[in-house]
Parts: sequence; C-alpha cells; structure tokens
Amino acid sequence: MAFASGFIPNGNLEFLAWVGLVPLLFALKNANNFKLYFLSTYLAFLVFFFLTIYSFFDAFFFGGIVILFIGALHFCIPVLSLYFFQKKIGWRKSLILLPFIWTAWEYFFLQSKFSVAILSIAVSQAPYTWLIQFIDIFGSGAITFWLVFLNVFIFFAIDDWFSKNYKTIKIYFVKYISVILLMFSIPLIYSFYVFNSSKFESGSEITVSLIQPNIDPKKKWGETEKEAAVKKTINLTDSLIRHKKPDLIVWPEAAVPYVILHEEKIRNKVFDSVKKWDTSLLTGTNDVKFYNDPRTIPPLPKYLNRKYELYNCALMITPQLAAVGREPGFESLNIKTYKKNNLMPFTESVPYADNFPILSNLALDFGGGANWSKGVGPKNLLFADKNESRVKVSPAICWDILYPETIVESANSGAEFLAFITNEGWFGKTITAHEIEGFTILRSIETRRAIAKCGNTGYTFFTDLYGNVYGKIDWWEENYSTEKVKLSNAKTIYMLYPGYFSMACMLTALVTFIYYLYKNEHSIKASSKKR
Repeated sequence: MAFASGFIPNGNLEFLAWVGLVPLLFALKNANNFKLYFLSTYLAFLVFFFLTIYSFFDAFFFGGIVILFIGALHFCIPVLSLYFFQKKIGWRKSLILLPFIWTAWEYFFLQSKFSVAILSIAVSQAPYTWLIQFIDIFGSGAITFWLVFLNVFIFFAIDDWFSKNYKTIKIYFVKYISVILLMFSIPLIYSFYVFNSSKFESGSEITVSLIQPNIDPKKKWGETEKEAAVKKTINLTDSLIRHKKPDLIVWPEAAVPYVILHEEKIRNKVFDSVKKWDTSLLTGTNDVKFYNDPRTIPPLPKYLNRKYELYNCALMITPQLAAVGREPGFESLNIKTYKKNNLMPFTESVPYADNFPILSNLALDFGGGANWSKGVGPKNLLFADKNESRVKVSPAICWDILYPETIVESANSGAEFLAFITNEGWFGKTITAHEIEGFTILRSIETRRAIAKCGNTGYTFFTDLYGNVYGKIDWWEENYSTEKVKLSNAKTIYMLYPGYFSMACMLTALVTFIYYLYKNEHSIKASSKKR
C-alpha cells in the first residue's frame, strides 16, 4: 500500500493499492487471539505509515513520531473491529462489513482534533483521473470504500481458490471476474460520461501566474533572510511581468513572512510592486488580532503572554489596495484576510491547547513560529480581471487541502476557482509533495473547481475541473507558470451533501451486523429445537 501511495516517486504503482491489504487479511485469518491480531495489524500499519510519512521526521521529528503512532492506530481501528465482529457473525461476514466500517471511521476521525488527514488511502488513486470522477457524487471516501471492498473481494477469490471452495471452475471465474469487471466498468462509464459532457464547461476563463521562488524554509526566518526572500520573489515576478500580463499573480505560503499589514517597510515594498505590475497579487503572509482589553484575551494567548492571536493567512493585494498602502491611518483599516482553518498538529498548534493552555508547551517551533490560531472569517477574496469583471477565489493553505469539507465550504460560498498555497520545502524531496498533489486532484474533482496550486518549493501546478494537472513546475526549481484557468459555479452532489456517503456506510454496517447477528441466533435456536 505504501508503494501505491507514492513511496517511489513517479513509480506508477498506484494499482498496488488494489491488493495492498490482501496479505494482512490472510495473516489475520489465522490469528487465534487478540494479542496476535493486534500486533499483526499494528505492525503492518506502522511500517506502511512510516513509509508514507518518513519525510516528517526530517522536518519535525517529534511531530513525525506522534503522527506515526497515531496514524498507525487510526488504520488499526476498523481492522481490529473485525476481531469482535467475527466472534458474533463469523470471519467472512465480518469482512463484508470492513469497507463500510473503514469509510465511516475515516470520516469521523477527520472531524477530531487529532485527525491527520494525510492518512486517507484514497489519495493513492488520485493519478487515475480516468477512474475516479465519481467522487463528485460521493466524495473521496467512496474511493476508500472501493479500495477496501476490492481488497476484500480479491482476498475471497484467492482464499476460495486455494481452499477449493467452489463447485466448478466455470462458476468460480464467472462469480469473481464478473464482480471485478463491474467494479471497474461502473466508474469508467461515469468518467466517460463526465469527460464527454459539457455541463461543467460554461464558465469564462482568466489567466493566472504562479511564482515558485524555491527558498529553503529552514533558512528564511532571520530578519536578513526574510527580506532577501521577499526581494527574490519580487524579482522573479518582475521577470514574469516582462513576458506575461495575467489577471492574478499567486505567491506561495509565507512568501511574505511578516505581519505585512502592520510592517510598513515591507508593506511598502510589496504594495509598490503591485502598483507597478497593475495586477492583483494573492500572497501567503501572517496576520494578527490584537486585544487591547486584557480581560478579553483568550486563555491560550494569555498563557503565552501574548496580547494577540497569530494567524497563517492569505492576503489579496489589488492595485486599488496597493494605492492606499502609504496613506496615513492605513493600519486602522479593516482589511480581510483568509486565515488558515486547519493547523498541523504539534507544529502549528497542539490539540486542545485552547482549552488547556499548558499543552502548548508541546508545540514545536522550527523558525516560523508556533501556537498559531485557527482561522475564521471570509472564505472568498475578490479581485478584478483585465475586463474589470469581479472574480471570487477561495484560498487554502497547506494542511487545509487535506480536509474535503473545508474546501466544499469554500466552493459553496461562491468561489469560482481555488488558490492553494503551500511550502513543502520542510519535507525535502520526499513522498509528501506527491501526496499533496494527489489531494489537490481529489479536491478539484469533488468540487468541479480549477485549482491554482503554488508552492514555495515542492510542486507548483494547475488542475482543471476534472483533476488533470497542467502547467507544472518541477520540485526545487525556481520558476513561474502562467496558464488559463476555467471559472466554475457548479454545484456537485457531494458539495450539497458532503457527509452523506460516510453516514450511509455507518448505518449500513450497523444494520448489516444486526441482520447477521439475528440470523445466526435464529439458526442456533432452530438447530436446538431439532435436537
């Protein structure tokens, strides 16, 4: 399963996820006690998850350890439930419940403060855009369901073959091949329909330029380094403007590593550049909320001796805003920023530290600050294209893209396309950049929104309404990319009902278990009466 998730970059091994769970299921079939069952499951997922997040150890060692052990346990929960279910309804019937249990558990785990959204196995299938278009109906949880169901079914096929649990060879092949063909043909037919339908193609287009400055995030937080980083990004944008005139320029996460609205020197430098380019700029930066009355300071900032809350944010700087940047009283203006909604556990924030501030001591500061606040506020930022038409874009910052309902909320609020800004440089040349690309593809298909994904380092690229990647800048390359972006106001079924498939899985698992339990007890009673 780890190889399918991109452990070997560009290995094209995503199909291995179709059988990745089969060896574990055979090991569990013969586990005759819970200790063996637990150890087999936990060790398997510990190895799998280590191979998929090993990049975290180079960037955030302690955070990586926490994510590793929580992540492995997360995967264990649905599989371990089989041990108790099989006691009541038998091994094979409990396996039938596994796709439903896994999908429901993954959804509810995402809602918790300890959620590590990068754990979803659905991302392994993101490169197969020809197969997964159905997630605009069901969401990426349906890929999880499909994968687990396929693994269980292939396990049944192999197990029946070696145990000769079939009447004839013909019946065996008809049974298993027909179901597997059906599992692939239905998604393929829907994908064919989507690709040949014009229902999502009614929007206009704009031109967007993405800047990838390729700056080492571990070396840019000193005062001199921060200024140099901004200067480098401005110079690269100057080079772009000499060749292209886009409707919007996008800089990556923390491209301006200051509280720009309150730092006059750096604000003037960036705002003057925007006036010169006469083009709107969406940039990653920092923002703060000050508390003048000590009695109103929330518990966490008070514990940290702060009179403010600190945010990782995205700011839209239009030429009109830039024109008043040097005006007296500018800092008193109420300028809206998008503030990051989903913070990385133990690096940007510690779960439950808002309620129990002492936990904030577990946060790890790698130069960019720690104990950030969860963002609230506008989902959309506005700018005008070259025709003076207003365009709504919804930003997402790094960890945000891993949470489908966060992106659905943005799309439902009127976003015509999404701008996703990141900084994968913390993780080096590892699997993480590929995984984030995969999640970006999934979010595009679920919402039928084009995404302009801009990384400081890592990958910078665009996705269309079908998740196809184009205009890509390779990782660790200083460059810019300019492409057309299709605007969309589509409302997918998943956007209207984002949690319904997982809820249906939970309900189906419960009803099916009760049915099997009742049927088994009825059979036992019937056998007793015959005796």
